[in-house]
Amino acid sequence: MPKTEKLNNSVIHSFPGIGIFTTKTITAYQEAGWLNKMLTTIVVNKQKNWVKLVRFLYPSIIYKFKSRNFSEIPVNKQKLYPFKEILRLVAVKFFSLITADKIWEWAELSFDKWAAKQLNSKIKIVHAYEHAALTTFERATQIGIIKILEQTSQHYAFYENLINEQFERYPHLKSTYNERISGDLLLKRNNRKKKEHELADFIICNSTFTKRTLLNASIEEKKIIVIPLAFPEAVTKSPIRSTEIFTFLYAGSLSIRKGTHLLLEVWEKEFANQTNVKLILVGKNLLPAAVTAIRASNIEIHDFVHQSELEKLYDQANIFVFPTLADGFGMVITEAMARGLPVIASDNSAGPDLIEHEHSGLIIKAGETLDLFEKMKWCIDNKDVLSNMGEKALMRAKVYQWPAYQKKLITELSQHIDA
Repeated sequence: MPKTEKLNNSVIHSFPGIGIFTTKTITAYQEAGWLNKMLTTIVVNKQKNWVKLVRFLYPSIIYKFKSRNFSEIPVNKQKLYPFKEILRLVAVKFFSLITADKIWEWAELSFDKWAAKQLNSKIKIVHAYEHAALTTFERATQIGIIKILEQTSQHYAFYENLINEQFERYPHLKSTYNERISGDLLLKRNNRKKKEHELADFIICNSTFTKRTLLNASIEEKKIIVIPLAFPEAVTKSPIRSTEIFTFLYAGSLSIRKGTHLLLEVWEKEFANQTNVKLILVGKNLLPAAVTAIRASNIEIHDFVHQSELEKLYDQANIFVFPTLADGFGMVITEAMARGLPVIASDNSAGPDLIEHEHSGLIIKAGETLDLFEKMKWCIDNKDVLSNMGEKALMRAKVYQWPAYQKKLITELSQHIDA
């Protein structure tokens, strides 16, 4: 393997989407002098003339793509493959979940094939992401390039077992969409991921939970690098929260994997008739409509809110509840803590990496509805303790910001590559 002093201008970062975790990784490579190119689909870079023109003529269009804004690296280091991603975005907005899923897979595999063609002998490392890396890694192996796989979610075998177990316990959760993403299609996608794991020289994951699922699947420990994602910018001080109506907040997709059905089950059974508590859920519903057709007056479900509105909800809530059954990280945990909001998080997430149990938040056993109920009830009965817990959550957020993550990324990779 090449030593890190020889990595100048020789790393390609390949991912069809763009988000805070990818842009911070790319920026880390750029600041280390390693970045050759970032490969993605759509980026709004304010340095480009077409962006300047559209921003002047139709600023609303640029606003709609604000999550794709990224101008921290030179234009000549960005290479785009946009057309199929545009079709995917249209499908998400106007078509069914099943159709959108088909178009997503087609677009992602096409991106992988395109990314593979961008590799050459000058490249020393390619950093790609699960399910969008196979063809790229096959090409990289031929050339002798180091292959880094970013594993943003739990190992596929863990997820497959989880889904089957939940369908067995809750057969009413089955839907046309859930049926599509299980069975033969899931097997095909998992076979692809298996090959990516085998080809990868290193696998970066963002939680000890993800590492545990990888080890349970017999992936070599020496391949695995755990680097938790950082917290967003923290507020200066925690907002004053009303306890007149005690508010639980959940954000994320309403889905089996996120354990939302279990949260709703607990709420209907234990809290639906209480007038001094409220549950707010924010996220796209992937559960059968009957599951979320809640008649309780103390539940609010919002399909989508802008980030600014979500931040207001964080500030108004008394506790954030995240009962996920499987989450490679869970960025909503960090978002809540960065606003001084304590979190109830399951142990199948980055919760144990970020939260000191009963100090800066609470950890529950994933899938255990009794444990979830008891922790929620404890929060209601101990409102005065939560304020101090929120302060400690905020302190934790302030000491692990993105510069610390970027430094850790480069340090960890340097140590593994030079080993």
